[in-house]
Amino acid sequence: MRRYLCFIVGVVAVAATLGSVAPARGETCTLALKKADSAISTAPGDRVFQSSYPQTFFHSLSGSAQIVAPDPLLGGAKKPDFSTVIKKEPARYVAEAPFRAVAELGGKYYGFAVDIQAPEKGPDDEKANEDGKAASTTARNPADRTAIYSRLHFDLNHNGDLTDDAVIEAASVRSSVAVFPAVELQLDFDGKRIDYAFRLLIYSRASGSVSYATAQLSAAAYREGEITLDGKPRRVVLVDLNSNGRFDDSPGKGMRVGSNGAISSVFGDMLYIDPQPTQRSFFGSANATDQFHVGKVIRYGDRYFDLEVPPGGETLTLKPTSRGVGFITNANRGFLAYVYGDLGVLEVADNESGKCPLPEGEWKLLSYTIERKGLGDAPTVLDVLFSALPTPPTRTLVSARGILDSKAIKVVAGETVELPFGPPYHPKVTGAPTSTSGNAAIALSLVGTAGEICNGILVNGSRPEPPEFTISIADGKQVETGKFKYG
Repeated sequence: MRRYLCFIVGVVAVAATLGSVAPARGETCTLALKKADSAISTAPGDRVFQSSYPQTFFHSLSGSAQIVAPDPLLGGAKKPDFSTVIKKEPARYVAEAPFRAVAELGGKYYGFAVDIQAPEKGPDDEKANEDGKAASTTARNPADRTAIYSRLHFDLNHNGDLTDDAVIEAASVRSSVAVFPAVELQLDFDGKRIDYAFRLLIYSRASGSVSYATAQLSAAAYREGEITLDGKPRRVVLVDLNSNGRFDDSPGKGMRVGSNGAISSVFGDMLYIDPQPTQRSFFGSANATDQFHVGKVIRYGDRYFDLEVPPGGETLTLKPTSRGVGFITNANRGFLAYVYGDLGVLEVADNESGKCPLPEGEWKLLSYTIERKGLGDAPTVLDVLFSALPTPPTRTLVSARGILDSKAIKVVAGETVELPFGPPYHPKVTGAPTSTSGNAAIALSLVGTAGEICNGILVNGSRPEPPEFTISIADGKQVETGKFKYG
């Protein structure tokens, strides 16, 4: 008999509100580079500006081939091989298997190799010297123990040669983790040299036959300045959230598709205007009035602004948009949603008028949350769940993510168009064999009216009981029963 592993796929969705357009004068400011090792970085309220999604690299010590995996920060794009980027290396490494990888910084590819420290001389080495034999300078097989990669060869001058750049030693090595100091370099943007800095951490592990290391490269600098809006000076902070050396990345440039078909945006950069410590979030700008995804347009206060940022992030311009504004509507009350298009990622939210302003153009659904705060006139699926509760509810909501091939809506200035999503939801069951012979996995998803995949449900602050399933064969005989699991 087959065994069935059953689960419900789920993640978290976020969203926020939008405003309308009003005329005003555009402003430009200069943004200074603030490095992580500078004194200003010690301010507790500024720590979030030093947080970023790292570029991640994997190095297997169990085989000779270097694994080059699609980078999620690039929307699944594959980086070139190390040998394509680096043409000259040190004649000899201490490690039998140096950690070689390729990072993307400023739109260009930089190769690097990380070596281990030469082993300390032991009794065998001393005896070999006494006998006139050369002591071994090659470490033992890295698979036999945890290799601590702590000597960085990075092609800082981007000439494909690792031998003409100084070796960077780890600032600290604890257990199996090597932490490097902030590394400074200049990135080239169309002939203009722009300062930048990054951090590198390497984790090593050896356990039985499994031996590997992972490296994380993250931004070690952000940009800060002051811009005048509404006649008042405003602090501006720009963060290279995806750690790729550019400050102009929009999350709307690409989408990642999950195993269940739900999409999530490629990581972009983050802008803060008059940042407030209590509102700041590393993960997104939902419900924040001071935090914005970098794109061609942002909403600040009740106005839309065209945003201009060069790749190096040295200046920033906010100009009241000349684009027309239309409206979207949705029948669900209490929704917060993200939409994306050529202008970037923007938030829309339910309000008393029932219409949400949005710049003209084509937009697609990225994600949403619908929160039920009370019973409506016409009961819905959420109302039924709500009314079944024996005690007053805390939070009852459903969240979902859009799908890649969803239909775009066209927003026209001064006109209103429906952005479809939400209930009624219908179940979708998919199955596939697992890696274990004779087993199968069954997944249950709830699908909304626009094809979106639900990824979170709360009833009175808790998940509902998992639904039950019964599997029958053609003659009606039941072969398996059970409950799905959240996963």
